[in-house]
Amino acid sequence: MKKIIVMAAAFVALVSCSADNDVHEFQLDFVPVVAVEAPEFVTPGLTSEFKLYYKRPNDCYYINGFDYEAAGNVRTVAVQAIVLQDSDCVSMETAAAESIIMPFQCPPNYSQESYVFRFYGNPDGTMNGAPNGESSYIQIEVPVAQ
Repeated sequence: MKKIIVMAAAFVALVSCSADNDVHEFQLDFVPVVAVEAPEFVTPGLTSEFKLYYKRPNDCYYINGFDYEAAGNVRTVAVQAIVLQDSDCVSMETAAAESIIMPFQCPPNYSQESYVFRFYGNPDGTMNGAPNGESSYIQIEVPVAQ
């Protein structure tokens, strides 16, 4: 929590310290995950790493961590970004995917056989056969070592 407060304070200071005192508006958004490198298994009590590849629509998106939701053995994950509302953004549509490491700690007393990870993908529904207008996900099942 302390790290999040420090990062937010640094971002506000960065945005508010421009030489011409411009005020920048921003919002939070998700960037689509286009590929995932997952561990073969996770081990109770240990931390595993997932390598997520994502695409930023333009250079006004600044990665800010993860949005994470747990329900039973399902984990839904999205890469979160701060988006500056600036008309001088440069498109990154043709840029290569970037990557970020997501650590995952399996609880020491976890007793189920696997986790199902759902990584937020393209919002237009072009992945995994989702109809247009619906969010889609890259879904990966990872066994738990016993």
